[in-house]
Amino acid sequence: MQKRMGDFLFRLMSMEFRIKGLFSDLEENLRRSGLEEGMSVLDFGCGPGRYTIPAARLVGAKGRVYAVDLHPLALEAVERSAKRHRVSNIQTMLSDGALALADESLDFVLLYDVLHDVDNRTKVVRELLRVLRPNGILSYRDHSLDAESTWATVIETGFLRSPENHDKVWTYVRTSAPERSLHREPDAELRRPTGDARKRDDPPMGLDDLVTDR
Repeated sequence: MQKRMGDFLFRLMSMEFRIKGLFSDLEENLRRSGLEEGMSVLDFGCGPGRYTIPAARLVGAKGRVYAVDLHPLALEAVERSAKRHRVSNIQTMLSDGALALADESLDFVLLYDVLHDVDNRTKVVRELLRVLRPNGILSYRDHSLDAESTWATVIETGFLRSPENHDKVWTYVRTSAPERSLHREPDAELRRPTGDARKRDDPPMGLDDLVTDR
């Protein structure tokens, strides 16, 4: 379901993430998205573990982080980083989309800068929702997708309530069942957001009309 990155490009990406990490408080970003001590977390498309390690620190010994990626080098990097940072609550899993996890077993899913590399986005999001408990959180960001692409995927699932947004990270809450039929096309004026609709502190234009609020 995902496109595997070449080894050389993966190493370049890992170096870029390490540099960016020097200027970001990733634990605070995760905390603002709702991650708490004791939670069970999935880091889907974890890469070298840029968010895996901060998530493991936040959930603590009572929590668990499942680091999933289709690239073996990613999981090796996460395991090395876990040893270096002395965190023992991370389990790595090699997968291109299908998850060896029970239904509704997780509290929190990280989906950061991955969806643009997925062939069938709706299928992947549905798999993530399968393992996410009702009222669990899907924290999403993708710098390579525009708002229209994101909305189409979210709306198609029918299991996510209107998001909150901070610093270009969208926080969705999973419902226990689809709240209404969401398989209609959005109005033409909603398909091409412009101007204020792109402000990062505002919810996506038209999403509240398509998904039931909390």
